[in-house]
Amino acid sequence: MRIKKRPLHQLSARDQRQVGDLIMTNGHVSIYVGGDRIIEAYSPRVGVRYASVYSSTPILAVLRPIV
Repeated sequence: MRIKKRPLHQLSARDQRQVGDLIMTNGHVSIYVGGDRIIEAYSPRVGVRYASVYSSTPILAVLRPIV
């Protein structure tokens, strides 16, 4: 029996971000929380932080998890 795999996410346009989308930057992933803000595990010293979506390195992709 062959199991058909389905995708776990879909690529979204950067200007069509929705709450819960994954924001991919160079070597980093954060979660979009709305209002041009993200939540991310910034560093061991700082820990988790809320930040502007524009405060990180350039956005490479926006992924929308499929539930």
